[in-house]
Order: sequence, then C-alpha cells, then structure tokens
Amino acid sequence: MVEFTEEGIDFGSGRIAVEKVVFGDLSPDSELQLQWQNESDIICPRVEHQGHAGVRGLWLVKLRPRGTARADYPGRFLSLSDPKAIRQAMVELREALHRNEDRRLRTVFEELSAFATP
Repeated sequence: MVEFTEEGIDFGSGRIAVEKVVFGDLSPDSELQLQWQNESDIICPRVEHQGHAGVRGLWLVKLRPRGTARADYPGRFLSLSDPKAIRQAMVELREALHRNEDRRLRTVFEELSAFATP
C-alpha cells in the first residue's frame, strides 16, 4: 500500500488479489487496484485500508475504469478470520433479506455461512 498527500488531500492505493467473486463482473484470480482519498484535515470519518493489508477478507467494492476499485463506505471490508464480525454481518444480512428479495443478498449470506463458526 502506498499513501501520499498532495494539495490538502491524502491519497492511498493498494492491491486486492481476487480469490473468488460472489457477484459482479470480475474474474477470480484477477487483481484490483484499490484507491482511496481523504481531505488531510479531516480526522473522522476517514477511509483507511492499511489495516487490511495481508488479511483475507470479503471486500465490497465499486469497480471503476481501468481495473481500479473503490471501497469508501461502511462495511466495505470483513475479515474472514473474525467469527464475531461474520456472525454480526449474517444477522444484518438476514434482516435485510426479510425486507428485500434481492438474490445478491442471499448469495453473500450463503458465502459467509462457510466462514461462520458455531
């Protein structure tokens, strides 16, 4: 991951190695260039991804041109080695499924089930 500041904006970038695609137009075994930015004088809320380096997880990204991606919203990353966070995400997804019949939610729920521990 690389970060730098220019004209009052903090920029960051890193790579995501794609292992599996739950939904979307992306191929497994591809690589995404993740990009983010924050105003330098804003402490909270900020988009930060340094803590995710080297951690296997579920990313919710917005694909952009030229193989780049953004993940600038809450819940954008879920570590697959954090059973408590996975269970909480599954609770939230289950509630969303009751309100919405979007099959993508069911797909994400089913994928997370494989990582949930009793």
